[in-house]
Amino acid sequence: MFSALDESGVLCVLYRRSIKEIERLKTDSFFYCPTCKEKVQLRLSKNRAPHFAHVPKSSCSYKGESFRHQKGKLLLFEWLDRQQLKPELEYFLPDINQRPDVYVEWKTYKFALEFQCSVISPSEVTRRTRHYLDAGIVPLWIVSEDKIKGRPPLLSFSEFLRSFIYCFDDHLHFYSFSPETKQFSILDIRQSLSPRKLLVRRRSELLETISFPDIFRVNVASVKWEWWERNVYRYRTTPHLRPSRAERKFLQFLYVHRIQSSLLPSICFLPLRSQPLYDQPAYQWQARVIISHFNSVDKGEKVRMPSLPVADVLGKKKMDLMEEYLEELAYLGYVEKKGKDWYKKREVVFSKNIEHALRQDNQLMIQLKKRDHKS
Repeated sequence: MFSALDESGVLCVLYRRSIKEIERLKTDSFFYCPTCKEKVQLRLSKNRAPHFAHVPKSSCSYKGESFRHQKGKLLLFEWLDRQQLKPELEYFLPDINQRPDVYVEWKTYKFALEFQCSVISPSEVTRRTRHYLDAGIVPLWIVSEDKIKGRPPLLSFSEFLRSFIYCFDDHLHFYSFSPETKQFSILDIRQSLSPRKLLVRRRSELLETISFPDIFRVNVASVKWEWWERNVYRYRTTPHLRPSRAERKFLQFLYVHRIQSSLLPSICFLPLRSQPLYDQPAYQWQARVIISHFNSVDKGEKVRMPSLPVADVLGKKKMDLMEEYLEELAYLGYVEKKGKDWYKKREVVFSKNIEHALRQDNQLMIQLKKRDHKS
């Protein structure tokens, strides 16, 4: 870390200090971590910028900062500094005991930039995000490029990445940065293909060519229906040799209802906008509600679907995944809305063979693709 408290409790920032001055501080002063108040060491190195470090046995959450993390947050700080936004490096917030990598104020907003180089739990992201929001600060999580697996447009998806998704104007995306190439990326999410696969569009620029306001500009990424059809085809035609516990439970559910997984209706695979925020595969929860809730009522009767609330990293805008699903079913003519309630308009047809199911998929893809082109 680049800042620590001196013996008088004054924050000492090493950035832009001369080596001679730092050598004097190392000899004449003692320093303490602003977060845990433990004594820290001032280190000088030929390979790394001067920094403070905890002792090896420290339990502080800021212990063991990597070179990539140090370099990344310094580059982000300098980027904002060049734009004359007056950022603060490792600005300590005593009220919430947080020390964001970079703090900056822009217009009427306060931002805490967190360059995330290590894998942390979703609960830790939620906890720190909530602390920032309670203090009136917007956390801006930026994932280190090396923590993103796969190559756009197809990425490996995980609970770790799901923790950093933002929703601006109903558009999902997350940020990444590479200190090595100095490329800042906005990854617009097209669709969730499965709990482990994500389809994205990547917008990358050198840090020096992008402004801070640029990263908040929405650029909607449409669904790639060919990918969707290919993914559904794979599910229908590939044997489930090593199903997970959740998949085994789902297959048991289908067995009880005498339904083959390969013959599920096409509307059980709809790629909804907010699906990436939910950890259960679309085909599992959509099939369950069609079989258990939709098929259990007659045409013209009220359809009662359980709500599925989801939220992005900020958690300010609550979205109901079930409401999105019902809107799609309404477009396809299966339900209609009267007032606040939904009513069944027509039955769902279950295929009797793979060929018919694949034709259904293709017809649905064409129908939804035309709709997207019109809009």
